[in-house]
Amino acid sequence: MASRGGGAAALIVIIVAVLGLTSLAHRKREWVHGGAEVSVSKQLRVADLAHLPDAVAELGGPWDKPPHLPGVTQGLVLRLDWTGPGGGGRYHVIVLDNRARPPCPLPPFVAWTFDPNGDLLPAETTDWTGAYDTLAEHYLWLVGTASTQDASGDEAPRNRAVAVPATTSGSVLAIYLVDKGTPPFTDPAAEVLVVLFYVDGSGEVRWARSV
Repeated sequence: MASRGGGAAALIVIIVAVLGLTSLAHRKREWVHGGAEVSVSKQLRVADLAHLPDAVAELGGPWDKPPHLPGVTQGLVLRLDWTGPGGGGRYHVIVLDNRARPPCPLPPFVAWTFDPNGDLLPAETTDWTGAYDTLAEHYLWLVGTASTQDASGDEAPRNRAVAVPATTSGSVLAIYLVDKGTPPFTDPAAEVLVVLFYVDGSGEVRWARSV
């Protein structure tokens, strides 16, 4: 009887080990190929402040903010459209200055999403939680998103992402402001890196992809 019990226990250990390895292999594939079923397109515009409302309107969103923002020299406007399997959770959008090494995130100034009728609704901009730092561990081009500390040892201000429900189709419209301390963008297609990453219902980052 003892031998049978020992054999059963050994079998359970083997099954658990196999399941663990299978799960690990799945996660590795997901980090590399996650998001492949999501079709994503982007449109980018840059404009000085006087012409920023026109750039926003061109991508489908009226913006009634005054064009005078002290210290700001330029606005970057992003529209991201997607279709995919959905399935709950949230999509997060981040924009990085690809001229920097490593690319560094730009904080969104304001963002919207679209309801099923095509009307604009405010989109949430989220603080960068510690769980998101896993992106820098899995993607070399996202090393610049990792949390950092300032000279006093305190945590530096966190990046911000635009977060929307991971529906089967949707759009995000966001504005990013460039201050006078940053060189203006002249070729956003080459100078701007747009990233979509997926966070499941438990708050775990599952994958990221550049757009």
